[in-house]
Amino acid sequence: MRPQREKLRHGVELAGMYITPPCRRRGFGRALLEAAVAHTRALAGVRQVKLGVNAANAPARALYQSLGFVSYGVELGALLFDGRFHDEERYLLRFEALA
Repeated sequence: MRPQREKLRHGVELAGMYITPPCRRRGFGRALLEAAVAHTRALAGVRQVKLGVNAANAPARALYQSLGFVSYGVELGALLFDGRFHDEERYLLRFEALA
């Protein structure tokens, strides 16, 4: 997702990435994320990409970190599913230093 407001257009947010259980641990998640990052790098004026992940999802967090994403915070109780609240960890990948 890319904001339309001028002050926010330098960043995009990756939303809704999901790999079904039978396809996990086979490289599909890495390939999908690498393609998404490559696409965002090609967008004029984009300098960073953000995403959020269930803080309990250690394999996904490890994948994001392996590709250079850095955690910048946790929103407590941000996610609600199956009647339970879950924390969401936020990640950022900068393509270049921001002036």
